Amino acid sequence: MTILKSTGDPDIDKVHQKMVDLMVYIIAQSENGTTIGHLKEKLLELSSLAQNHFKEEEALMREIEYPFTPTHIMAHEDILSKIRMFLEILEHSKKDYNVLLNTLLKVIEKHVEHYDVSLFTFNAHRLELKK
Repeated sequence: MTILKSTGDPDIDKVHQKMVDLMVYIIAQSENGTTIGHLKEKLLELSSLAQNHFKEEEALMREIEYPFTPTHIMAHEDILSKIRMFLEILEHSKKDYNVLLNTLLKVIEKHVEHYDVSLFTFNAHRLELKK
């Protein structure tokens, strides 16, 4: 199991872990020769989970006037774009998907580490200053 760096918010950490666990599952299914239809179903599930999560994060960023909002939103769009691209590849190719799937997993892990930890650290500091 991949352990992600904590944002300091247990609810957010659970969603991040769910996304990564889903990617690990997708990779395992790809290695075990599951159907393309099943891979697509799971990637669509990941896409839906990510979109909903990103909307919540982006609302928080606007609410707290997070100074790195534009860059963070671009990173969200990049992840969603990679998921869409992978769905397209599944649709039109019969290649080994493990390299691409592992790349997508690393993108999600790095996003949490480099973007989300900063966002929630900023918010925790902001809330501390309000006390």
